[in-house]
Amino acid sequence: QTAAAQYPVPLREFRANRYSYSGRPFVRKSQTHFGWNWGPGFISSGIYRGVRLSTLVHGAGSIDSVLVQQYDGGVAIGTNRQPNTTVWPPLPQPAPTRINLSLHVQVRCAETTGMSTMLVQSNIQVAGDEYRATGEVTCPAGAVSALATATLTLTVDVRSTNTLWYPNGYGDQPLHNLTVTLCTTASGGHACAVSWSKALGLRVVELVQEPLPWTSAVNSSLGPSRSFYFRVNGLPVYGKGANNIPSDQFESRVTRERLWNYLSSAKAAHFTMLRVWGGGLYERDEFFEYCDELGIMIYRARPTRARRMYTSLHCAVVCPDKLVAVRVHLLRR
Repeated sequence: QTAAAQYPVPLREFRANRYSYSGRPFVRKSQTHFGWNWGPGFISSGIYRGVRLSTLVHGAGSIDSVLVQQYDGGVAIGTNRQPNTTVWPPLPQPAPTRINLSLHVQVRCAETTGMSTMLVQSNIQVAGDEYRATGEVTCPAGAVSALATATLTLTVDVRSTNTLWYPNGYGDQPLHNLTVTLCTTASGGHACAVSWSKALGLRVVELVQEPLPWTSAVNSSLGPSRSFYFRVNGLPVYGKGANNIPSDQFESRVTRERLWNYLSSAKAAHFTMLRVWGGGLYERDEFFEYCDELGIMIYRARPTRARRMYTSLHCAVVCPDKLVAVRVHLLRR
């Protein structure tokens, strides 16, 4: 395999340690299965999560994924905040009075005899008020499993901070049901049969990098000292937490109850953040849903560090084509 590869395979850097397995760089799987300093190596294979069968009706389609991004709806993100250039620790800023939800809905097209247009509707209820948005997505003629995208924007008025989501220890975590529905044209009207929903916490999250009060004392060759912290709905948040590794070397043994107990212990320990380690696996949806309920923010390791998770050990450097798929995956999460 090494000789046949069209790119360099740095096997030598793994032969000197106990995590060496012949052909490891050619296997696209969770690299923790080869062993780590906290667990044994079990190179498992097979289906370890649920399987589902999706059908596409002729001329219809299905919702493949929904990416939700939240922005301060009053002004452009960050421009209504005052820099903390003379005060440390930073002071709280005003909470947003309006939040824009940008929904990128990816639709998987079914086979059609001609170009087809489908209606995409979204709505969310917040404190008794309902907000709606409508858009369209067009599938090309004859497309089978092709992807098309519609972008919708919902503007939510924040009448009370009680409707906003805050990290553990900074406030409550109210969740609002966001629904996206896909409608096909039928007999002059619309037949809406495909839907997607999610419990969503309303929040504006900012990474704050501002000059610090002691900037002048720093060696000029290193540049100015800047802060690096997160502000959620105007409140500076102390990133307190731990590194998250797979709960078990055999993922199929991790039940929902076990996952909930694990994340609840993080809340009880007053954590505000968990780092999802790059050598592990793609956490299931329940992991992120429970974190929303418990007020835990998630920091995902970057692809340059997490290359073990996304491809094989060397591809982050020598296989730039695979990094495109990685970036798309990160955005969808």
